[in-house]
Amino acid sequence: MCLCHIIYEMPENIPASIQLLRALLRPIVTACVRRSIIFQDFSDVARSLFVEAGKDALASEGHEINVSRLSVLTGLQRREVSRLLSEKGEGRSTGGLLFKVLGQWRADKRFAVKPDVPRPLSFRGIDSEFGALVRSVNQDLNAYTILFELERLGMVEKRKELLYFIGDGALSVSDAQHGYELLSSDMEDLITAVDQNIASQSDFPNHHIKTRYDNIIEDAVPEIRRWLLDQGAKFHKEARKFLSKFDKDIQPRLHAKKGGARVALGSFSVTKIDKDAEESL
Repeated sequence: MCLCHIIYEMPENIPASIQLLRALLRPIVTACVRRSIIFQDFSDVARSLFVEAGKDALASEGHEINVSRLSVLTGLQRREVSRLLSEKGEGRSTGGLLFKVLGQWRADKRFAVKPDVPRPLSFRGIDSEFGALVRSVNQDLNAYTILFELERLGMVEKRKELLYFIGDGALSVSDAQHGYELLSSDMEDLITAVDQNIASQSDFPNHHIKTRYDNIIEDAVPEIRRWLLDQGAKFHKEARKFLSKFDKDIQPRLHAKKGGARVALGSFSVTKIDKDAEESL
């Protein structure tokens, strides 16, 4: 069930903020229980994330970050805020940056044979083609760090003096860290999309559609998974081809126009054989 459907189906006498909180937390709590993550762990992580989010909010608005403001913003006691600020964080995820680099490699004429066909790049030295690719995404990125991660995930391969793109554009789901980073990014984008759709009456709302069938024959599941993967890859290929026309990093002719708008298009499929439902038929 989509988050927006959960919100709409809640009793009207429940405050909107509580409706939102229940909608957001229900699948997360379910996942925690499934993996034997206890409430104390959840609470500890939530406190830390509240302070992180508070810092980001203050910074984005140009305000000074201090304990007092974070305490008011998060509802945590000053002593707790001070403790959390003194703890060493895990640092920012590189998952999103990897996707950006891979997307640039696919679309930018400087690094692709044609749209969606990345060409082999030189990778040795700061003036290498791969270094130029990484700098085209962000001047502050370390090309060797990005290269290490892409190699570790099996997305690239070194052959003599050239670096070849061998991945299919998706980070390996077998890598737990990056799998959860992708989940976090997807959830953030979905929540933003639903929030904007609820708050605005735009003639062109954010794309938010779900197709669901609940009595599919089990024998068809492998065929369905293959079809969804194939069609999903084709759809995103066309989306990248279209969106790259409007990206300033890729199209020099757009240099004079104001940029900075972010567009994210996510999709997923899931197949689940519900034995309890089957036995009740």
